[in-house]
Amino acid sequence: MARPDRRAVAAYPEGNQLLSRLIPDQIGSLDLRPACEAHDERYATLGFPKDEADELLRQELLNLCPAYVAIAEGPWEKALRKTWCEWVAETYFDALQEHGDEAYKNAQEQALTERNKSE
Repeated sequence: MARPDRRAVAAYPEGNQLLSRLIPDQIGSLDLRPACEAHDERYATLGFPKDEADELLRQELLNLCPAYVAIAEGPWEKALRKTWCEWVAETYFDALQEHGDEAYKNAQEQALTERNKSE
């Protein structure tokens, strides 16, 4: 599989402020940016399967939960943070499965265009 040109890493059109607000990459102290950026790169890697990219994002978000929970004080806050973090991971995954087809298609088309330009 071809590695993406960094300019091709964009599941959504650049400057789409509405989507940026609807799909935040940081929620409070829960920083989703590294996982989201890796997901965008996978979408923009020509031939990378969408379902695999989405599942890897889900796993990376779930992997953030132990550190997010560890900073909590007391058992109730820990339980709340764990539930919240897992909910975020599952919600992002479900949203991508239901609504990510166009973003994946656009990123794949852009990656193909970039590859064709370089040949």
